[in-house]
Amino acid sequence: MSAALPSETFSGAVPGTLPVASTDASPHDDSNDGDVPVAPAPSDVWKFELAAVTLFFGGLLYLLISGQYLRFVTPRMGWCLYVLLLFFALWGLDLAVRKPRISVKGAVSKCLVVLIPALLIMVPHSAMTGSSFDKFGGNTPLQIHFVSDSGSAAGTPVTVDTKSNKIPGLNAHAKTITISNANFGAWYDLLQAQPTRFAGYTITITGFVHRIPTMLAANQFMVARPLMTCCIEDISAFGLTTELSPALAAKASTTKQLTENSWVRLSGKLTTTKSRVTKDTVAELKISHISTSPQVTGYFYR
Repeated sequence: MSAALPSETFSGAVPGTLPVASTDASPHDDSNDGDVPVAPAPSDVWKFELAAVTLFFGGLLYLLISGQYLRFVTPRMGWCLYVLLLFFALWGLDLAVRKPRISVKGAVSKCLVVLIPALLIMVPHSAMTGSSFDKFGGNTPLQIHFVSDSGSAAGTPVTVDTKSNKIPGLNAHAKTITISNANFGAWYDLLQAQPTRFAGYTITITGFVHRIPTMLAANQFMVARPLMTCCIEDISAFGLTTELSPALAAKASTTKQLTENSWVRLSGKLTTTKSRVTKDTVAELKISHISTSPQVTGYFYR
């Protein structure tokens, strides 16, 4: 006597075989058992990456054409920006030609890397500048030339008039030196390289007041200008150490003129002293006259 079949059977099943699961379900049907296949990345995501690259390219191109890049780096670093500009041009061209299928997460991460520097470029530099002396630099670079004058050792850094072979501002007969704004850096280098050569000369110079309490006495300060080595992040003050005479130091008007970062025009005798740090002989200006001065825009670089 044969056994009865179960009351519940699969439609179309062959007796003695296992039932076969249906294959009609969509591969994206959430009702399926097991892992759900990941949907392909949207085809237009690359456009957002291209927009970010284009924005950065445009901002960088504007800085180069307008010369505003000189607010951030010295002219010697300009070639690096042109290389970067070429890189972003090729990146954008590659995106436009290939139209790659990329994930949203990947595109967002790349866009952030590009957009943050681009936005920083678009923000006016004055909005990012604090009270430091980097605000005096502007986009006016002044190169410190390395040329030998006729009376100094070869290689002494100084700007000279090539026609007359004289150092601008020097009057050897009267023993005076009037340092112009453009030649501040050249004269600084020459006076520090040969401090005894010009000892006793009366020097007139313009700069801003910069104090270094750990290196200078209370009656001393530096008459300084901005110096940029590479970029705005390393901009610093450089200049001659000056010392007030007791008579000037006692005047209340002098104290008002000598606030940090205030611009002054000084005159005084050049002397020599020992550096507190290196113990080398350095130039120092004994101030006999002081007056306020308009701010001078520009930074020096070598």
